[in-house]
Amino acid sequence: MSFFSPAIAIKSVQQGTIALAALVSSNTATITAVDTAKAFVLWQGVVSALDDISDTNVRLNLTNATTVTATRLSNAIAVTIAFTVVEYS
Repeated sequence: MSFFSPAIAIKSVQQGTIALAALVSSNTATITAVDTAKAFVLWQGVVSALDDISDTNVRLNLTNATTVTATRLSNAIAVTIAFTVVEYS
């Protein structure tokens, strides 16, 4: 009897970025379709011209099988968010 679950294989890994211009609170990126029940999105970092933490505090969601959405509350400066979507089999 094994106490370990069967190995879970990674089916796909997709990376991308989402740009949020100044005064823009939300934007999306299109990815190749994944099974949302077997996929998750990872925040990989943010780039901005200033170090204003309120503008770089961004939430990422796997909105549907082909869309990653970035949303933030404060939007005074432009930022670019890097993400990775991992789908397992």
